[in-house]
Amino acid sequence: MTDEDRLRELMHDAGWSLAPWTNAEQRIRRAARRQRAVKAGVGAAVAVLLAGAGLAASPLLRPGSAPVSIRKMHHSPERTAKPRDSASPSRHHRMPPIGSTGFPVAIYPAAVQTRGHARALAMCPAPAGLEPPGPATPAAAAAVLRELSGNFRADLQVSDRSAWPFLVSQWRAGGILLFAKAASSKPRYSGPLRPGADLTRAVHAACGDQVASATWVIDTRGSRILFVTRRGHMLFYSLT
Repeated sequence: MTDEDRLRELMHDAGWSLAPWTNAEQRIRRAARRQRAVKAGVGAAVAVLLAGAGLAASPLLRPGSAPVSIRKMHHSPERTAKPRDSASPSRHHRMPPIGSTGFPVAIYPAAVQTRGHARALAMCPAPAGLEPPGPATPAAAAAVLRELSGNFRADLQVSDRSAWPFLVSQWRAGGILLFAKAASSKPRYSGPLRPGADLTRAVHAACGDQVASATWVIDTRGSRILFVTRRGHMLFYSLT
């Protein structure tokens, strides 16, 4: 029995019937569209509410908090801008090329690499033109030590090229403090390399016998300054 038959029985009218429903298919489609539109509207409202809640919880927009820099949030330690140290080596200090004006090759030849795995010396003076210590050597070495730290170019002129990388890396405004301290203190020893001493063995191993034989040492408290004489010029070449 259909729903319509039940209605006829309840109304005691066997001839009763429902009025025909015109455009039934179109009405069903319109009703389905309305239902979809209502569901879409509810979903959009929920999404807006959730987005608002997320923004309220964000540290960028939280009420009462200071603005946060995006660059700061993604900050990398390696890119930290360090304050410039006034005592840092000047970028203008450079080693003059070989044969530059004021630095003839006969007095300032290219430095020589140390032999093996020497640690005491970074570079060695070239053996060419070296002279053994003589009667004038003590006074000449003391005079060069007093001259060091006068100004950068003057320091280069009283130094072998093997010492130039050290001067470039360590020279600051006012010179190199270790030179000033050594020049103002009384030497504990001033003379050629001592036979059998650790420093003597180190220079022999790193630079060879000719450099070792030409080396003059001024030993002060805390530092030993090494010099050589090349063609009559006293030159500083290492500080250990």
